[in-house]
Amino acid sequence: MFEIKNLCKNINGLTVLEDISFFIPKGAFLFIVGKSGSGKTTLLDCLSKRKKPSSGEIIEKEVLPSTKIGKVFQDFHLLPDLTVIENILYPLEVEGNVSHEKKQKAKFLLSKMKLTGKENCFPAEISGGEIQRVGIARALMINEKIIIADEPTSNLDPKTAREIMDYFFKIHQQGTTVIISTHDWSFLDSYPARVIELREGRIIRDENSQYFSNSLSNKESS
Repeated sequence: MFEIKNLCKNINGLTVLEDISFFIPKGAFLFIVGKSGSGKTTLLDCLSKRKKPSSGEIIEKEVLPSTKIGKVFQDFHLLPDLTVIENILYPLEVEGNVSHEKKQKAKFLLSKMKLTGKENCFPAEISGGEIQRVGIARALMINEKIIIADEPTSNLDPKTAREIMDYFFKIHQQGTTVIISTHDWSFLDSYPARVIELREGRIIRDENSQYFSNSLSNKESS
């Protein structure tokens, strides 16, 4: 789905990403991990076309404009004056593409995210976990093939964070490519996923989650 070749990104004279290369196949479940400032958000911004790489390539099997890539944000990015269903439909509203079929799909996604009965609520009237599920539904409304999520659980309590991550995994099991940045290492033991670790803008590890967690345990015990 994505092939990243020698990607570099400089911001204000600083190298944020350096010589990043890896391949993301269709249907992948991928964690991008690393400490704050390691380059996770910038990498996702390049993948979702919010930022343009300074050099290198991102090759897509199916070329999609930025508006057709489903994105979930750590600070939710819901519009406070719109209801839940209006927020889900908003990206399509901007394009003038809200049909009866799209409205029915939005209602289906609300049900899928266990938000039935919340469609006419405003963001201030629902919980943080429900707000993030609205964000996931909105991303699926844009594109059910790929979702890119930047620290989607960072503002949630541990129980709600786990529930949200479970939703992402269920979506992956239904065929969606899911790419998630996180600083919460505890998730790595819970899902069969690929894990890419960044440090100072470089990839220092690319393994599946089981081996990644085992290597962390061995490192901590040594």
